[in-house]
Amino acid sequence: MLDVFREEPLPPDDSLWSTPGVHITSHTAGPTPDEAIGEVFERNVKMYIAGELLTDAVRAGRGY
Repeated sequence: MLDVFREEPLPPDDSLWSTPGVHITSHTAGPTPDEAIGEVFERNVKMYIAGELLTDAVRAGRGY
């Protein structure tokens, strides 16, 4: 999982976008309280395993 890069947003032609096993997340400073991070992560893992769309997924067309 990567969310910080030398250049942001990560350029569309960067090889990291297509590197197997690498997952890019948006680098945002959202107001998520520390105590909620585990809950958000758990929810997204369950959604990922179920093949559902993730909350706050990367949107390459928007540059993140």
